[in-house]
Amino acid sequence: RWVIVDADGRDGSDLCPAGRFTMDVGMSACSACGLGTFGGLAGSSTCAACNVGMFSNVTEVRSCSLCAPGRFMAEIQQSACQTCRPGTMNPDAGSAECPDCEIGRFAPGVSSTACTLCGEGLASEALWVTMRAIPARHGKGITWVLRVRLHTCTHLVMTQDDFWHRITMVIAVGGHCV
Repeated sequence: RWVIVDADGRDGSDLCPAGRFTMDVGMSACSACGLGTFGGLAGSSTCAACNVGMFSNVTEVRSCSLCAPGRFMAEIQQSACQTCRPGTMNPDAGSAECPDCEIGRFAPGVSSTACTLCGEGLASEALWVTMRAIPARHGKGITWVLRVRLHTCTHLVMTQDDFWHRITMVIAVGGHCV
C-alpha cells in the first residue's frame, strides 16, 4: 500500500476536508466555510467567495450553486439570488443581471425567463409622465417628470383614467420609476 505524503511528511489524513479550513499552524480544529463562500480543496487555509451569478446558502460547501433562470446575483459572496422584477427576464442559470424586455415585449411577473410578444395594436414601451402636485396648505406646485415602464402590453392610445389606473397598479405591486 502506498501513502502519498507532502513535503512535511504528512500523509493528508490531518488536513481539513473540502468545505472547511484552518489558519492554525499545527491545526487543532477546522472551521466551516460560511454562507456565500466555499472551500473546494482539502487542506485550505481560507474559503473563497461565491462569484456573481452564484450563491451558497449552507455552510461547509465544496462549490457554489448557480442562480436559477429567472433569478440573478450581481454581488459576490451571497447566500441567495434575487428574483427578476416584472418587465425583466433571464433565461440562463448563473446570471449577474436581468435585462429589460425589449420594446413590444413584456414580462408581467417576477422570475420571468422570457419576454412575451405584445399582440397586434399593443405596446409595452416606457412612457414619460409629467405630474404636478399642489400641496393644500402652501399652494405651491411641485412638478415631477417620471419615466414609468408598464409591465404589461397596453393599447397604443389610452384614456387618462386608464393610464392613471395602470400607474397606480404598477406602484401598488412594487413597480418602479426610472
